[in-house]
Amino acid sequence: MVKSDSTVWAFGSNSSGQLGDNTLTTRRVPQQVAGLADIVAVAAGTAHSLALSSAGTVYAFGNNSSGQLGDGATTNRRTPVALALTSVVAIAAGHTHSMALTSAGDVYVWGANSVGQIGNGTTTNVTAPWLLSTGAQAIAAGGEHTLVVKADGSVWGTGANTNGQLGDGTTTPRTTLAQAIGLTTVVAASGGSGHSMFLLADGTAMGVGRNASGQWGDGTTAYQRTTAVSVTGLSGLAALDAGSDHTLAAGADGTLWAWGDNTYGGLGDATTTDRTTPVTVANVGEVAAFSAGHGFSLAITPLGYVWVAGRNNSSQLGDGATTNVSAPVSISGADFAWRVATPTFSVASGTYTTERTVTVSVVTTGATIHYTQNGAEPTESDPVVASGGSVE
Repeated sequence: MVKSDSTVWAFGSNSSGQLGDNTLTTRRVPQQVAGLADIVAVAAGTAHSLALSSAGTVYAFGNNSSGQLGDGATTNRRTPVALALTSVVAIAAGHTHSMALTSAGDVYVWGANSVGQIGNGTTTNVTAPWLLSTGAQAIAAGGEHTLVVKADGSVWGTGANTNGQLGDGTTTPRTTLAQAIGLTTVVAASGGSGHSMFLLADGTAMGVGRNASGQWGDGTTAYQRTTAVSVTGLSGLAALDAGSDHTLAAGADGTLWAWGDNTYGGLGDATTTDRTTPVTVANVGEVAAFSAGHGFSLAITPLGYVWVAGRNNSSQLGDGATTNVSAPVSISGADFAWRVATPTFSVASGTYTTERTVTVSVVTTGATIHYTQNGAEPTESDPVVASGGSVE
């Protein structure tokens, strides 16, 4: 994520160096990505990351097995590398391919091309940025599909289309751009694993593709659709983002809405029940930015509080744990003041009839851990144990 000071912070899985910290170590709490400054946007694929500077330079790091870093090679990078692109104003990352939009409206694509997501008429991977389209106002990268929003409000797509996610009335994969049907006033788009979402100029939204979990937001779970349908009950929207199988959208007033798959609690409504129509995300209040991932969600308030919910198997929530969360928790105070991670214990919580020695640990460097032995909430006046220490 990008903090208010334009630095980049990352957490979660780091199997290919996608956190940019020159290691392969999973990070349970936010860590700053060295060497990146004046950053205005970031994007994350399955195991690679992109960052965009205010000067229009694109940086890439992480997995590069399909050329998704765009540096002309297929070597993984543990630290950011700058690409040979200029005047870039937007970036997007799919599972294993990447996109960039320039101020002139040119769209560049690179990386995996197994189902035609590069749009060059082949299924051969591309390791350096390739010019896909001109005259664009917005871009989006789904799991294995690519979307381009033209300046005239039309939408064009290429790549995977098994669930109709290109919106062209078919389920035929495309290796060149095909126009979506019935979309003429689109200003932004976002792609999930098998569905696509569109923000219209009038502040409403539409969805297409896979819908088994309600990811269109139209009140149904019809398995798939090849032309777009309207999201139920929302207007005045300012932005949206499609996760793997769920969607987030924010109104102009900063209200955050969610719908679709909720297996891990990623909708943030304090349940794990799928939603076929939009529900408000609990606790968060007004948001300034947000992002939907694979089963998890993240939101940032205007004051710099960071809220997270959903899947956490790789510590992708940044709360120092690996437990899923269905009601959003804040991992920072105001202005991105990172909170201390939740301590972990060597003995599971519960009632025991014999004395146990408990080892207490926390991943936040230098944290002070206070504890109690009577079940009461610890305060700063209670005893202290060092991380890795034991309490008998």
